[in-house]
Amino acid sequence: MKRRTVLATVGTGWCSLAGCLRGDQGTSDPDLEIIADVGGYIDTIAEDTLFLNEDFERGDGRLIALDIDSDEIKWRFGGTDDHRSYTSVTVDDGIYFGMQSGQIVGGNGELYALEFDGSERWRDTSLGSVHQTAYTDGVVYATSTPGVEQVVQAFDATDGEELWITETPGDPEVEEPDEPAVSRYLITVTDLVYILQDEELMALDRSNGEIRWRYGDPATSIGPLEVHDEVVYVIEENTIAAVSGDDGTELWTQVIDRGLPSVHSSVGTDRLFVRTLSDDTDGNRGRNYYTFDLKTGEKLWETRFDGSGSMKHIEDRVYDTEEGLLRALDATDGSKLWTADISGRIQSIEITETGSTEELLIKDSGDHLHKVTTDGEVTGSKSIPELRSLAVDDSAYVSDRDRVYRLDLESWNEED
Repeated sequence: MKRRTVLATVGTGWCSLAGCLRGDQGTSDPDLEIIADVGGYIDTIAEDTLFLNEDFERGDGRLIALDIDSDEIKWRFGGTDDHRSYTSVTVDDGIYFGMQSGQIVGGNGELYALEFDGSERWRDTSLGSVHQTAYTDGVVYATSTPGVEQVVQAFDATDGEELWITETPGDPEVEEPDEPAVSRYLITVTDLVYILQDEELMALDRSNGEIRWRYGDPATSIGPLEVHDEVVYVIEENTIAAVSGDDGTELWTQVIDRGLPSVHSSVGTDRLFVRTLSDDTDGNRGRNYYTFDLKTGEKLWETRFDGSGSMKHIEDRVYDTEEGLLRALDATDGSKLWTADISGRIQSIEITETGSTEELLIKDSGDHLHKVTTDGEVTGSKSIPELRSLAVDDSAYVSDRDRVYRLDLESWNEED
């Protein structure tokens, strides 16, 4: 593969245990290569293509497709601004995404289907502000809010023909709160279409959009949700429940400590990982970790740490983050494996593999990347001004407001 243009002017540098490679402006960094002179947020990588939402303040807010083999921009599409944005793309037999309006309800939106060369297969302009899209078996699903009520629509992926449309009003037998929450999004499409509206879970028939069942009370808080083998795992107030996809009945429930809305969840092969935030009796905030058996609901372990933070479940580890600290827990029993000092608040964690070596690549809030071994050794930190996003495929990629870069992991390891 040909060499790319080497980053030389934005003042980045790599610091290994042997010392810093940072130099004066203009000194090249052999580990960081410019592959596109356009910046923004990396959406996803699929079909050897990196999809980038262009920074609308530095550009036109377009969706950009970058070929990661040739490092050439394949195409640019559309444009956004501070009042409109694109949803995440869904990539399968085409590229599907919608337009979100700055208005939560009643805004105008569009749904797009593109070919892989960027040409427009079809678009639908009948939708309101689009929240999410999904694709399954030749059908594109989208949720939007053209008015007060949410609408779920299904389209033929080939020509955009509308197959069905379903309005999802609240349950008429349940008294609505004075100000129902506006929390509307498509969860997933498996045998059913699962959506969340006004803190109520609904399951729709894929073939005709008929509402098969509902779960939850619009007057209470519900979410987030995980779907695994047609079982939906939901958190409603201080209870976590496993809900059957067949009929919406509860398979099991467990009480958890959830004093604040923030909840993270992740499904493993046989267990559910949940992190909540709550205050203790003295008013001290902390994060609670719970692990449940997916089938029985048995609580396998729980633990608590002081302060706010987030969770990332990767394979046999649960990574706990807080300001300036990364902690690795054994996913089997919750025991602490190691801690590592990381500057700043951790925003994302990705696992990378070079040969037979696995490492963690971490982005923090201070425009830094950190490289950490799976044993907890911090082997380096790199500063990238105005760092926007991190994505990992066969290689690792980062973006700032003006460029997209490839990170040369093999070179990093050779230098270390």
